[in-house]
Amino acid sequence: MSTGTWFTRPAVSWGIRAEEEDCIEELEEKLRRAVAYRLQADVPVGFYLSGGLDSSLIAGLIKSLSAEQRHSFSIGFDDPQIDERVYQQLMAVHLGSTHHEYVFHAADIGERLWQAVERAESPLKDSYNTCSLALSAMVHQSGLKVVLTGEGADELFAGYVGYRLDTTRVEFEQEGELEAQLERELRQRLWGDRNFYYERNLCEFRQVREALYAEGVVAQLDQFDCTGHELVDRDKLRRRHPLHQRSYVDFKLRLADHGDRVAYAHSVEARYPFLDPGVVEFTRTLAPALLLKGDKEKQLLKRLAGRYVPAAVTDRRKFAFVAPGSPALLDRGPAWVSELLSYDYIRKWGYFNPEAVERLKKQYAQPG
Repeated sequence: MSTGTWFTRPAVSWGIRAEEEDCIEELEEKLRRAVAYRLQADVPVGFYLSGGLDSSLIAGLIKSLSAEQRHSFSIGFDDPQIDERVYQQLMAVHLGSTHHEYVFHAADIGERLWQAVERAESPLKDSYNTCSLALSAMVHQSGLKVVLTGEGADELFAGYVGYRLDTTRVEFEQEGELEAQLERELRQRLWGDRNFYYERNLCEFRQVREALYAEGVVAQLDQFDCTGHELVDRDKLRRRHPLHQRSYVDFKLRLADHGDRVAYAHSVEARYPFLDPGVVEFTRTLAPALLLKGDKEKQLLKRLAGRYVPAAVTDRRKFAFVAPGSPALLDRGPAWVSELLSYDYIRKWGYFNPEAVERLKKQYAQPG
């Protein structure tokens, strides 16, 4: 038996394409083919509806390819600030789907977080997977085994806020030449490009870790320095546009803890048309201007979606899928959350600085 890579994101080609109309037509053809291929099954196939652009486009393509009435699945929230049920229901009516809806309450995160960590088998930086578990459980209860989802579009079509920030980012030399030089050296070691900025300053991140971890752990941090490991193929980052650099790194690093594991937790197979090799290969040829125009993200995808999705969905500002997080856990979480984060428990195990954890608990317990 051998272990290898079946498919990886190719580097952006040097023949960048900028013909918008031609690219829309080709993207439509490739996505229709990707969706049609993933609708093939011996059992009924449903789909997720978040209320956003990506899942709505996939759902619209499904409707255009099949007259079969299908099942759609959505997560709503009791917090109106993050609830998107009005758009989910609008799409369900537009599609004529048999719609299933689960309203996620703040208390749900505590009940599902333990299972989410266990099933994802990787560190989680947010509570997204608790909702994914609720979705796959709802699919299982409906009797379906297969769903199509819109995951992967943000990584391929410049959907995250970082892509917009890259266009306005100001280099931080004003913070001190010594710190700036060290930051550039760290980025060179990690990415092979001293000018590629991803997520946050590496120096600042080290300071955060030193404040959070216990003294014994801090003394050994250098042994776990990620800049000494090749996380991605650095040759695919060199001499590329910042948008394409970020897209490649997002694709390699952000997708691993999503999708399959939490779907299979309830015996559900999730299928991802945006991650079709033909679609991925196509996106590497696109000029940055086709993806991001000023502060408006996913422009090519939005124009295509206009053929299949109501304007109320395509014209709205991107609304990130957000689940209840730390404040909900601290306020309404189960007893084990308070126990794991208690001063005595943290001090007993010796991984984290108990004073730092107490400060964070007070910070996250504040309204807003």
